[in-house]
Amino acid sequence: ATCAFFSSYVVFPLDGEPTFVGFGPWHIGNNRAMSVLREFRPGGKDPVPAIVGRLQEVGAARGRLGLVGSLAALEPESLPLEHYERLRKALPEVEFEDATQWYEDLRLVKSPPEVEALRKAAAITDRAQQALLDAVRPGVTPARLATVALTTVHAAGGRSPYTHIGATPMAAPTRSYPDPYPVAHPLERGDVLLTETVAGYSGYFGKLHTTTFLGEPPSAYREIFALAAGVYGELLTSVRPGQTVREVLALARRFDGAGLTMGIPVLEGWSTYQTRPYTGWPRPASEVDLGFELRPGHAVTLVAHPVTPDRRRGVWVGGLCLVTETGVEPLHRFAPQDLRVL
Repeated sequence: ATCAFFSSYVVFPLDGEPTFVGFGPWHIGNNRAMSVLREFRPGGKDPVPAIVGRLQEVGAARGRLGLVGSLAALEPESLPLEHYERLRKALPEVEFEDATQWYEDLRLVKSPPEVEALRKAAAITDRAQQALLDAVRPGVTPARLATVALTTVHAAGGRSPYTHIGATPMAAPTRSYPDPYPVAHPLERGDVLLTETVAGYSGYFGKLHTTTFLGEPPSAYREIFALAAGVYGELLTSVRPGQTVREVLALARRFDGAGLTMGIPVLEGWSTYQTRPYTGWPRPASEVDLGFELRPGHAVTLVAHPVTPDRRRGVWVGGLCLVTETGVEPLHRFAPQDLRVL
């Protein structure tokens, strides 16, 4: 979408150029500059007439028509109800079919240009993460750190959908997950800082999960961080093509032996945002999800996130990786498994 309050569409015919239907004519220049598409049309407040007009032009006003939504792995979405109802009324001879998962699955194995975009995104994410850490000190707010990260991403030619940042006192922790919207509460000596930094290039995103200590961590935090770093290292050396989601998730059983539990899953699909494999958070994975088999070219995040059962204490380390013919390749040069005490 070109605006958060407007749905954009692409009409993709069997033959001929795909057509982007955006918001208004004043946005088309920006759309064209950011896209590989060549055909653009303004949709205005109601994009349905422009969509229907293009479908009629390419002879697709009858028969089967696939609808592709967004975020198929995280939460399946399709078209807004009002748009769907108007499309059905305007195209009575069309049989609509949800093709979102089918379409997303076509993109799971990355092409060389996609891998290159992921590498660039990972490099921009690395720069943002380092700039964020360079700015960490008592008195600085998570909101300020988010600004530093975002400024760095934009200066490098990237885009960022979010940066999650949160801190809690190590002596009396209350969180094991950072804030999606970083707050203005100043950091203090003795805090542990959790960040999830995401930066994108050409629609492909890197991701880093990091833990930083403001002062020497007590034994409880040193032990849980050592466990997280160890499990993350095991993921990097053990995950390989041919494994199923169920087999990879089993590596988190080490958390159980330490009286801890898995926060977010150790594996998830990640590239153009969240993709398959879907691994069971925030809703349980199905048998189909658990049987999903990794293949060379899949892009995933591997993360170790051990937390206490009450979720008040936890750390995480992780990042974007590419499944190769023999294992996985971390795409980030920044090493989240390194112990960082500031």
